[in-house]
Amino acid sequence: MLTAVNESGRRFSLQGEERLETLKKLRDKHRFYCEACGKPLILKLGQKVAWHFAHKPNMSCHGENEPESIVHLEGKRALYHWLNAQGEFPILEKYIPDIKQRADLFLHHHPKAIAIEYQCSNLTPQRFMERMAGYLSLNIRPIWILGENRLKNYGSYIYRWHLTEELLLNRKGKPYALFFSATSNRFIILHHFWPLASSTVVADRTEIPAEEFHLHDLWQPPLLSHDLPQKAQIWLQQKSKWRTRKSEHPSRLERYVLAICKKRGLPFESFPAYIGLPIPEALPIASPPFLWQAWLILQFIHRRPLGSILHVDAITKSVLTLADRKLMVLRENSNCREGVSKAIERYLSALLTFGIVEKTNAGYVVMKEVAWTSQNLADHQREDERILYKWLAEKNAYC
Repeated sequence: MLTAVNESGRRFSLQGEERLETLKKLRDKHRFYCEACGKPLILKLGQKVAWHFAHKPNMSCHGENEPESIVHLEGKRALYHWLNAQGEFPILEKYIPDIKQRADLFLHHHPKAIAIEYQCSNLTPQRFMERMAGYLSLNIRPIWILGENRLKNYGSYIYRWHLTEELLLNRKGKPYALFFSATSNRFIILHHFWPLASSTVVADRTEIPAEEFHLHDLWQPPLLSHDLPQKAQIWLQQKSKWRTRKSEHPSRLERYVLAICKKRGLPFESFPAYIGLPIPEALPIASPPFLWQAWLILQFIHRRPLGSILHVDAITKSVLTLADRKLMVLRENSNCREGVSKAIERYLSALLTFGIVEKTNAGYVVMKEVAWTSQNLADHQREDERILYKWLAEKNAYC
């Protein structure tokens, strides 16, 4: 941590501008204590790790939110200086006794105070909800910023996406995830998501220098551009891999879908081009899109009589049932059913684009038989491209 109180109760913070000799004299002259638990702290002035205060070994503290790392130390200190440059008066590591929480940064704003959390370690849903509830109970506005160590790029436009990123996703308006890099002193925003697999997404990335990023941008970022052509090509490359994949360790959902195909005499690799579409709203579904969409087509549309009616609620219930059976994988969040329902609704609207279904007051009506045609890979790739761009041409299909 970067703050402590001395024996007389005076608060002291390491802001990164102190001289080593000055700190050594302070360490010799004063005893330092944790503002949260009152236990003694050690002022560490080593050469490998950023200077900081630490509890003695094997000593617990209810005010510690996550393991302290160099990235976390340097990140919150850089954010402190960024806020100062904005003309704000931030408090570094403010401890709030009423809720026994320590905010990485705190601002006394009217009408709501602001607590900024710089999240570098993994976060459980329970811990996230506890901290959110604590801040909100005191009318404090919580702002979460992800650490630069969490931003993992697996190739052009493909990023790691774990539970912590899902929990801290800003869902007001168009979803985005906010990161901060103390190394480059830049804010990084991932946006316009296309869920790809259980731990990856295709997303656009916008980087903004800290001096051009303002406090209100934390909750209302500037307009973000969308590189649709490049992302579409990445998606088509991934779709070709789905068609040719020979998984040695298929997931339970994949085995389930393959079993249905085998029973019906369908070559899975020849699935229709409207299976495996990017659905931005499908973040709650961690299973790969080509699998959950194939399951939906096989379960509710393939071989169904024309005129059959599909209900979003019924399909959503089936998804949740598969999740309970450990076949479908969902990402943990507080609005799982609602999120799944929105994903199903958006995918059915994609099928409407291709005339597979028609929307009526009664529900979605099956209008066309599913054609599961065996072709060579090149023909499939051409059809995949045609269908994808037709879908993306629809208004808001890629938002």
